[in-house]
Amino acid sequence: MLCGLPELFPGRPLFDKLGKCITLAIFASQKCLLGCPQTRRKPLDTVSRGFPVCGPVATVTDVTEGMYAFVEVSAPAPYATLTEPVIAHVDQATINGGGTVTVTAADKKLPSLSILKRDAQTKEVIPGTVFEVKGIHYGYHNDVTTGPDGKAVLTNIPVDSYEIIEKSVPDPYVVGDEPMQTIYLGPGEERELIFDNLKQPLLTIAKLDADTNDITVLVWKLDRFARNRYDSAHYKSILKKNGVRVVSATEHITEGPEGIILESMLEGMAEYYSAELAEKIRRGQKDNALKCHNNGGPPHLGTQPDRPRRPSR
Repeated sequence: MLCGLPELFPGRPLFDKLGKCITLAIFASQKCLLGCPQTRRKPLDTVSRGFPVCGPVATVTDVTEGMYAFVEVSAPAPYATLTEPVIAHVDQATINGGGTVTVTAADKKLPSLSILKRDAQTKEVIPGTVFEVKGIHYGYHNDVTTGPDGKAVLTNIPVDSYEIIEKSVPDPYVVGDEPMQTIYLGPGEERELIFDNLKQPLLTIAKLDADTNDITVLVWKLDRFARNRYDSAHYKSILKKNGVRVVSATEHITEGPEGIILESMLEGMAEYYSAELAEKIRRGQKDNALKCHNNGGPPHLGTQPDRPRRPSR
């Protein structure tokens, strides 16, 4: 559409009635950008024209000095409509020479979105997941399902901001804590969103014969049982007298003499880590106190901690 810009150039009409005309040639990036030719008169002698571009070039004749804005009203798929007008200026020298002013409107294709669903731990793709895709401003809505490659692809969708919501996921997976992501898709963009999910937790219940006294306490690591060598030896002794043994799930400790050395070393490292961490915490608290900083917890009666100041930029 060809229109004047009195709001950008107040008091300056589009046509100055100089009696001389030149030609505006508009070069489009694809065929048939606009339709419905029409002409109407506006205040300040400003004219708005709708003209078809059925071919790579459209020519507008009888143009006089002034500022012009070419606003693309619509574009055929798979192209996106321009989001900003193309501005052209026609000066008196061009009119006197009877020349041509060329304006180029280069369109990009409509954006595409790829949604990838995968296992959060193994990174394997997960087919059969259903997502809801909603446009925030222009009412686009679609439900898609990931294929064997774990992807759902949407092509030639409108330029807009979108909410992608995970609606359902196949067993043994569960919907994540943050099932929605938001993304903006501009002209010509090809974006990808990744959703990672974990499997459902597994619970194993073992039924044992009480007469065999074969009971095991399973821990992730030995430091989960105790971080003090005395506590570890004390409670293991009590459990052993009652036919219960402590087994680490991630640390392979043999039953022979080598296992005794390894278990003692692991227990010593756990106690060392705990003692070293306590020392660092005490040192940090002391440094905070010397700087008059709050060490956490509720403030003392009659005091109020200052808010941290952001560094100046």
